[in-house]
Amino acid sequence: MQRTSSSTLAVWAVIGTVLAIVADVVLESQGFSLPGLPWFAVIGMLVLSAILLLLGWPIKKWND
Repeated sequence: MQRTSSSTLAVWAVIGTVLAIVADVVLESQGFSLPGLPWFAVIGMLVLSAILLLLGWPIKKWND
């Protein structure tokens, strides 16, 4: 098993974001409306991802 490089993860994140935006545009153009996402949920996800990154960084350094 090989490690996934950060550039590969970034590329997949961009691809996923683009596909989600395209799906949103297509669904809204057909009359379907996706529920809104409150800002506190977005901020909470960003804080959670930052915490997980900070907690995972020492593990990455230890495995190197």
